[in-house]
Amino acid sequence: MSSVEIDKESKLVVIETTPRRVDVSRSGTPGPAGLRWRDDVGSGAWTVDTTYAVRDACAYAGASYRCLVAHVATADNTPGTLGGAAYWAVVAAKGTTGTPATIEIGTVTTGAPGSEATVENVGTPAAVVLEFTIPKGPQGLPGLGDMQTLVYDP
Repeated sequence: MSSVEIDKESKLVVIETTPRRVDVSRSGTPGPAGLRWRDDVGSGAWTVDTTYAVRDACAYAGASYRCLVAHVATADNTPGTLGGAAYWAVVAAKGTTGTPATIEIGTVTTGAPGSEATVENVGTPAAVVLEFTIPKGPQGLPGLGDMQTLVYDP
């Protein structure tokens, strides 16, 4: 059994599909159309000779842009340039380049048999120094003897 109730003041629509289940959704005016990411070259990157429409989006030089005016892309209307200012608006600017981290291997210690292997950073997040503890494995099988006296016989 189904029933529908609409509260005109709060714009809530209550749809009861069974006596035990109630689905609630808010009705209202749909929002504006979102951006359409162009993927003509498989990466969303801006490319010359591509036709862009209003609300198309692309990536260029580490930033993302939305198209303000329909046009065909040329070197004169590249995003992020003076000539491109009438055609493109920045969605997200490129961030600054940070200092790269360094990673070193510190001490490697043999742990007791059956213990857990561990790795610990004793440096900083920007200058990582990893110290390892690797448990000792079980004793292996005896060898075949003196390798110089073995004869290869295919």
